[in-house]
Amino acid sequence: MKTTLVVCESPWTEHDRRLALWSMRPFVEGIAELYAARLVYRTFTAGSELRRLLEGEAFDDAGQRILIYIACHGYGGRLTPGRKTNSGVNLAPIARSLRHGVESVWLGACDVGGSNALHDFLAGSGAVWAGGYVCTVNWDASLLLDMAVLQELLKSGARKTRTGVVRTLKRAMESFDPRWIIGSDANGVDVCLRDALRVVARDKRQGARPQDVSRDLLSALRWSNS
Repeated sequence: MKTTLVVCESPWTEHDRRLALWSMRPFVEGIAELYAARLVYRTFTAGSELRRLLEGEAFDDAGQRILIYIACHGYGGRLTPGRKTNSGVNLAPIARSLRHGVESVWLGACDVGGSNALHDFLAGSGAVWAGGYVCTVNWDASLLLDMAVLQELLKSGARKTRTGVVRTLKRAMESFDPRWIIGSDANGVDVCLRDALRVVARDKRQGARPQDVSRDLLSALRWSNS
């Protein structure tokens, strides 16, 4: 089955809100070409735009395995897209609008992994899993980690069970040091990789409920006591 990688990215800004020069686009273009995946790249600067994209404007699902990657600033459990955003965007209603047929969602955004949105991505769409970060994340760290996740997804076949998701993410993360400081919490305290990840997954069968498998991932990586 052909894999489609759908990337929704909000333009990045510096701390003074000037537009940044960097983007995930060249990296996702390269990895999609490397693994012969179809790439759909779209930008957004408002929650309404992201919602329309995830409802299906950015992709179709005919005979495709669909993986979604959202790259955006985040704060307080909300996305903060665009340069002139004064308040965060609640991801939960957007997640509930996700079009049916998506396999997975990875959120390359600070601080959104702790919200209910991860469950919401799975609840009505049929998606198998969603994951992200529970703290702020340095952009360069997010780049390396996000690409590791996407690479392993593109290398692997379709994920249909919680255990399959954990195995895939284990392979993506096992080359990193769990003590690597990748960001900070709301109080400015350093957060290491081991404590930064949250993943929710379910078995792809009718009635299967989403479950937090973050501890299962740590156990598989043997990071629990690192």
